[in-house]
Amino acid sequence: MFAENSPKRGKRSDRTFRRPVKVGDVLDVKIVGVGKEGDGFARVSGFVIFIPNSKEGESHKIRIVKVLKSYAFGEIIE
Repeated sequence: MFAENSPKRGKRSDRTFRRPVKVGDVLDVKIVGVGKEGDGFARVSGFVIFIPNSKEGESHKIRIVKVLKSYAFGEIIE
């Protein structure tokens, strides 16, 4: 049993986990896979970024357009 004030195991607190990207960031990424919806995705420090209209193996310059709790969305700019 956990003490009332101890953190629960296996969960990241929003206060301690910093997302490695923010809206407006421009990054060079390599698409490492394809998600369930068919969008390619890249990883930045383990954080997943979905990029529509991309395929595995491609490299793109992207702009971050939306950041959520555990993943982000980017758009291809070059």
